[in-house]
Amino acid sequence: MWKSVHGKPLPASGEVFLVPLGHGLFSFCWVAGHAEVLNGGDFITYAMATWVGKKPPLESDLDAREVLMLSQPGEEGKPHVRKMSEAPPRSWKRLGTISSPARGVPKPISYSACESFAWVALREWQWRNDRKQRDVDDAAEAREIARDQEANDTRARMLREKRRTSSLASLGRSKDILFEWDGLVRTSDRTAVETILRETARVLAKATKPAEKKKVLEAGFERVNAWNDRRNVIETPEREALIDAFDDVAHAAGLRVRDIGKNWRDW
Repeated sequence: MWKSVHGKPLPASGEVFLVPLGHGLFSFCWVAGHAEVLNGGDFITYAMATWVGKKPPLESDLDAREVLMLSQPGEEGKPHVRKMSEAPPRSWKRLGTISSPARGVPKPISYSACESFAWVALREWQWRNDRKQRDVDDAAEAREIARDQEANDTRARMLREKRRTSSLASLGRSKDILFEWDGLVRTSDRTAVETILRETARVLAKATKPAEKKKVLEAGFERVNAWNDRRNVIETPEREALIDAFDDVAHAAGLRVRDIGKNWRDW
């Protein structure tokens, strides 16, 4: 008779045991390999099932058994199959015997003790459930971000359309003439450039000839050039937004040219 390291009889291949994991949870394991002598001791292979419940498993659960594959960092993809020289502890209730116990059972990845064998199964269950909760939380966060983004996009479309259809008088008073810079740069930097845009719109409202209007716009770009030489704020996102804002001011003055200041700006 095969005996444990403590002299107790080892279970036979195919025997199934209910394993209490703690927290009112149970799983089950079975003897997946015959006993063998290793390093002077008798060892058998235990395989832990994926099943976890608050009540003992049904016979159908035993028949549909699957080996628990670990997913925690450092153990990803490893089967929870161990060689042990221990008989099941008293807390492991015998459930019966199954046929073909080695079916689908990978080779053991290491040696273990019954206590740590059950502890790893509990830790895996906690990890998976925590991960599920993280997935739920991540999904909720993603939905919230999507809603915020949609709201921001809607607001941006409305402000952009409002700017494109505004008169020079309205643009000269607009608090959102450069709304794209909100949160992109410091408030003081946005305020400084918006002041230039509004003043440019107000001066344009008094100009009548195209050449005169272009001179006003050129002066506006030169003021931004001088400001940016000091502040060095304008990069790609800021540049694209500012080009659009200047174009909308120019369009309100009757000058419909894309990037009207490309020959005047140095940013």
